[in-house]
Amino acid sequence: MTITVSLNPPQSGISVHYTVEGTDDYYDEGTTQTDSNGEIIIYVPGGLSGIHDTITVEVSELDLSGSVEYTF
Repeated sequence: MTITVSLNPPQSGISVHYTVEGTDDYYDEGTTQTDSNGEIIIYVPGGLSGIHDTITVEVSELDLSGSVEYTF
């Protein structure tokens, strides 16, 4: 599964920190920069039925943050 994070208006070269936390103890985090479309793509491996993931992003430079939750 992929999650696309988009800045509106689009801004390239902005650092975005993300975390992925699953109820199956999966954890990943990283920091990447937005592309020319103002986007980053986060790859989340699939989980068994009922596994719940929370994906959180923080854009410190713009004082923005947000999260999304997904249940497989």
